[in-house]
Amino acid sequence: MQYHDIEQLYKDFVTIVLNIVSVSVPCKLVTLGPKEPHFVTTTVKMLLKQCYRLHRRACYADANAVAQKTNAIIISVNKSAKLKKLSNATSRDQ
Repeated sequence: MQYHDIEQLYKDFVTIVLNIVSVSVPCKLVTLGPKEPHFVTTTVKMLLKQCYRLHRRACYADANAVAQKTNAIIISVNKSAKLKKLSNATSRDQ
């Protein structure tokens, strides 16, 4: 392939890169509402959806494994939130 026009070369390059990215990079949409608790992150929400799907398929062992992973993430988020509050607290607040 020989190109004499730099504009066409650039357009073809962008098209190829966008096709590769759309095929290679996974895209999962997770919607977090304003009423979600503070510990619900995009990862937690994605794992919860995966757990629900596994329960519907009656894959209870796999669903329990995902639930344990989700619980561990929630616990770590809660611990970090408590530590953040503690670091900003005064001696009266403690």
